[in-house]
Amino acid sequence: MKQFLWLVKFEIKKILKRKGTWITAGSLLAFLMILLCSVCFGTTYIDGKYIETRLEGFRKDAAYARALSGKSVDALLDEMQKALADAGTEDREHWYDLFYLNENLRRYLDVFQRLRLVPEMADGNGALLNGDAYYRLRRELLEERWDAYRLTEKERAHWEAQEKKLPRPFLYQYADGYESALFGVGIYMVMLLVTFFSAVCMSGVFYEEHMKRTDQLLLCAQHGKRMLYFAKITAGSAVSVVYAGLMLGVTFGVNFLISGSDGFHAMLQIYAPFTSKPVSIGMAALAASGVALAGALLTAVFTMTLSELLRHNIGALSVAVAAAFLARMVSIPPRMRVLSQIWNYMPVNLCAPDGLFDYRLVPFPFVDGLESMQAAPLLWLALTALFVWAGWRAYCTYQVRGR
Repeated sequence: MKQFLWLVKFEIKKILKRKGTWITAGSLLAFLMILLCSVCFGTTYIDGKYIETRLEGFRKDAAYARALSGKSVDALLDEMQKALADAGTEDREHWYDLFYLNENLRRYLDVFQRLRLVPEMADGNGALLNGDAYYRLRRELLEERWDAYRLTEKERAHWEAQEKKLPRPFLYQYADGYESALFGVGIYMVMLLVTFFSAVCMSGVFYEEHMKRTDQLLLCAQHGKRMLYFAKITAGSAVSVVYAGLMLGVTFGVNFLISGSDGFHAMLQIYAPFTSKPVSIGMAALAASGVALAGALLTAVFTMTLSELLRHNIGALSVAVAAAFLARMVSIPPRMRVLSQIWNYMPVNLCAPDGLFDYRLVPFPFVDGLESMQAAPLLWLALTALFVWAGWRAYCTYQVRGR
């Protein structure tokens, strides 16, 4: 074990001593920071009139929203209807203009964005719905989604049981920091950037010794096959997972600086109305972060294994990057249930806002089925083990040929 840990430490040092590792890691981190901070850039104009900077708007809306935290959806909808009536206007074509131009309405802007169920929240006359209509409309739209995903009776029963656990009435609580990390420029972007990092930095972990022609010496050493292979896999995986953790920390940190860290226990349904899972948005964000770390592990091992199978780092890099782009560019409709569900379990797809809360369950022994964020880490760990085995077979059977 001591020799193995020494080899892992040595391989980590090799990865971290490459200039390419630091350039790639720094560039991707800077890109993420720019994306996270970009929401504060710019100004708001209405009809050519300056209103405020985006940062000033964030601070004002956050203060108003915090003052309303803890109120029920029913009460807030009634209050917004009264505020609209007091505004004395029937114009409902430009909702956001109304809220920005009237300070009394502005108090409800964040609430309005959460409860509108865009674009169905208004009735035919443009008026906001009341509490009863809100729950009725949410249920109708939820069942439409269940139909679109072709859920089985067992899956419908599962989500019906989850729906019964949701408290009524829904309580509003400000949690924009967690919402941005979970559904905005957050966990999904981290997963995508970590995929690029692994593709660039891990594709050379095994190829390097073939390129520098040190493979003949290493493979004939006492620990040159089995132990060295697992040391390389462990080192590359550790660097990728730690980097993913760093990116997640930066994501949450910047979002909390901009929008605040309050609202950990806020209802998830306020920010994701068509989700039936009875958990807080903070717990959902933590679970999604764990899924992203598991995805980073799978991506790193896949890239390293592929580079050994292909005996080429550029080939492995190209396949990993192309797979990530293809996953997001190609959309498989839910009616193609099996193929669509498999496609959704690619790490960059599952970590996207539209993939985290897949309604379809995954069959599993001794339980009725696992939800997407429960099943994904287990499936990915199984795939990781399969890739490790395939890479080990290729590495141990590799023969140095004449050059």
